[in-house]
Amino acid sequence: MTNETNRRGFLSKSAMAVGAAGMATAALGTPCSAESTTSDADQKKLKVHKVKITVIKTLNTEELHGDSDLGCSAGILTPTCPVFKEGQEFIWPQAGHSTGSPEGFRCGGAWADIYRHIEVLAFHGQHYWMDQDGKYLACCTDGFRPVVFLLERLDEEGA
Repeated sequence: MTNETNRRGFLSKSAMAVGAAGMATAALGTPCSAESTTSDADQKKLKVHKVKITVIKTLNTEELHGDSDLGCSAGILTPTCPVFKEGQEFIWPQAGHSTGSPEGFRCGGAWADIYRHIEVLAFHGQHYWMDQDGKYLACCTDGFRPVVFLLERLDEEGA
């Protein structure tokens, strides 16, 4: 077995041991380890909140970079993200405890960027640097035309 295979197996097992409840406690500033996670029975009792995702701002290349020489270009791209429009709203989860994006959320890259923050809020975690409980501002990592999302924990449980 190669070192790379061993590393992958360890990381996979570690991620499963920590789980979503561990992520929530990590966001609260509590140490996160396999020993501090809840049991399977306790995890089933955890209230999973729905999270509202709102598109707050779609930035464009001119706003971000102006006439700067970036050393790379994306001249064939539209100036702003063609997928999202300001004011769009999505609710996660729509059915079951899924890692999949809500219906109509059509960018896998943006979902990968914001999902970890959604999961923290869904399990009643809080990012310690945020002033309002249950809210988080996140964005996708598109360096030319990023989209900013407001994530808000809702009082109702996920389906």
